[in-house]
Amino acid sequence: MQEYYYPASRIQLEYSVSFGVEKKRADIAIMDKDRPETPYIIVELKKPKGRFNNSSDKVIREFIAERCRVLAVVGLHGNVFKPHTGTKTSVLFLQKWTDDRGICPKRNDYPIFFATMQKPSKDNSGEKIFVKQANGELLLDEHGHLIVDHDLFGHEGLTQAGIAEAFEQFALKEGLSFV
Repeated sequence: MQEYYYPASRIQLEYSVSFGVEKKRADIAIMDKDRPETPYIIVELKKPKGRFNNSSDKVIREFIAERCRVLAVVGLHGNVFKPHTGTKTSVLFLQKWTDDRGICPKRNDYPIFFATMQKPSKDNSGEKIFVKQANGELLLDEHGHLIVDHDLFGHEGLTQAGIAEAFEQFALKEGLSFV
């Protein structure tokens, strides 16, 4: 597997949790430096372990809270990255605080969308699980492709609405600037 690294000039904050071990690069990188006008921040977590629950990661939580709104936290099923790893992962969706045109003015108290993926999309060996019709045949989308059985989003009426559609409703209700 090929690894890709961000140029050092693009990294605003590097944070390491490796103690007593020589490390080659940080396991968390936050890219924001070269795009101050962009409404998002890229947070790259290179290692698992529930980064934001650890007391030692307070600086990361403060960095994020100071610079952006947490829009959503979506927990992925533990099988999503199998066969390579069985680590359960959560995805944070962030929007930069900005008073520019009232797009995302800083607030201290606001609702956050939380969701957890219930359908695994892969079995325990890492093989994709596909949607089947009532007669047992595999369901194809309008392009003739198999449809992976997950609940992240609906497939144009072929499967039930999922987390993405629920987030869209949340964003509309909250009046978020991008919907």
